[in-house]
Amino acid sequence: MAEDSVGDNLVQAQNAYKCFDAYDLEDCSYCIETNSLKDCIDMTVCFKTEDSYSCIHCPGDYNCHFCIHCDYCSDSEFCAYSMNLKNCFGCVYLKDKQYYIFNEKYEPEEYEKKVAEIKAEFIAQGMYSMNPYFISDYEQQRLDTETEPAIS
Repeated sequence: MAEDSVGDNLVQAQNAYKCFDAYDLEDCSYCIETNSLKDCIDMTVCFKTEDSYSCIHCPGDYNCHFCIHCDYCSDSEFCAYSMNLKNCFGCVYLKDKQYYIFNEKYEPEEYEKKVAEIKAEFIAQGMYSMNPYFISDYEQQRLDTETEPAIS
């Protein structure tokens, strides 16, 4: 019941890589304690989520990245402790909001432009990830210098 998958305690998984304690996965990698995920990477304690990356405890999300405790959100990034967001970036403790950046409302066109600018700056500074928030300097050095052994 785990076709083309690598991990442990997988049920109804297809194309899952290094996933553990998970149920109903499709095309996912590095997922732990999850169920009903599709096209997700680096997810922990999430369910019914699609097209998302690097989220922790985010049920019912779609196309969300770098979120923590965000329920039923879509097209949002770097948000935390929020619910039912759409097109939000860097927001915390919001509910039922659209087109917010750092908890401030924007018009849709302005939102897209501003988010692109912020993301470009994050990428240029090497901060477009959760690493600056969760990984110590020692751990970052280890990640930068160590290579993972090939799986045969």
